[in-house]
Amino acid sequence: MCLSTLELHFDSSTFTLEWLGFFEAIAKAFPNLSSLIFGGYPHEPLNMMVQDLLGPLYKLPLTRLALPDFPYAFSGAEIGNMLRAWPHLRYLRLAWPQTVLDPSTLLPQIVDHKSLESIFLRLEINHLFGPLSLNLISPPKSAIRRSQLKNICLFEPRVIPLTLNEKATFVRNLLALFPSLNSLRLLPGVKYSNLEDELRMLLVALKATYEDGYRARAEEENN
Repeated sequence: MCLSTLELHFDSSTFTLEWLGFFEAIAKAFPNLSSLIFGGYPHEPLNMMVQDLLGPLYKLPLTRLALPDFPYAFSGAEIGNMLRAWPHLRYLRLAWPQTVLDPSTLLPQIVDHKSLESIFLRLEINHLFGPLSLNLISPPKSAIRRSQLKNICLFEPRVIPLTLNEKATFVRNLLALFPSLNSLRLLPGVKYSNLEDELRMLLVALKATYEDGYRARAEEENN
């Protein structure tokens, strides 16, 4: 079957599911699947490694994956494996995990992904309130310029920027990593609405300043 998009929503109170067999069946039935959205889940805890569980899906040409209710707290290494398995992935949304991801291992892999445009994750962001650490950016500068990431949604960061300098530095660092970034959200919105508005204004202002500089530099090089 040539189905390219599959969206499933279950009532978690009415069923149990053998996860590995479920994903194996999806991969076998829909080998051309590029978009998978899966909501609702049984309450049984998972007791296997995510690379084994999602392994059947790695052979699919996914460009969009949304598992907002998946009962698993993905590690940075596991998300990195997913990014490598799907080089054409443009949208990634995982469950709201209880664990906070370490940016030192995850950000370089997001930076180096050539297709990703939108990502939803819970990240420890206080590392981005000051000068960007060199070991945070392991890919070469050419890889940074290749990043297509436009939208970042952060789930309930434990530490948030408080001063104007921290906020501006945070946004500046994100733009250094992701020059195409044009949307930054913090969830839940009711908790971070004021901060989100401030960061959005800084993002617009700093991006406009950078783009003016790029244009001026291009004009100088052409003259």
